[in-house]
Amino acid sequence: MPEADPNPRPRCCRWVAAAAGAAGLYLLWRHRRCLTVRSVATGEGAAYPEVLAQVFAHAPAKVRGVAVEAVESLHGWSIASAEETAIHARAPLAPLGGAAGLAIRFTPLMDGRLTRVDIASASLGRRPDHGGNARAVRAFQARMRCLLPSEGAPHAG
Repeated sequence: MPEADPNPRPRCCRWVAAAAGAAGLYLLWRHRRCLTVRSVATGEGAAYPEVLAQVFAHAPAKVRGVAVEAVESLHGWSIASAEETAIHARAPLAPLGGAAGLAIRFTPLMDGRLTRVDIASASLGRRPDHGGNARAVRAFQARMRCLLPSEGAPHAG
């Protein structure tokens, strides 16, 4: 009669560890964009197709003024430079404590009755942003929607 294994746990632990490792690799693969993306722009790139430009039914000067107010109202954000057609700002990236540089561009449409707001965000460090740039763009867009209510639906065109 064969002797029973006095300690059956190691075989079970190896199986559980292998399953956990496979699950971890699967999760890394599914969320690989968070590990490789260093910049996000509205309407560009396959990594974040849901990040689109906003169109507001206001003149560019009014939208620009609200954008300055939005940047100043977001915690940790600061304006680096402001021009007539663009604002350059810095925003903190939460996961690893880096910073992002944002370029917010204003394009008048329909003889100045509408304004399209495009945003590009890029990590200022060498590491990937872990989704921080997309969060920064979404936070700015949400703040713009709050300050200019019932306007600014994302626009694919």
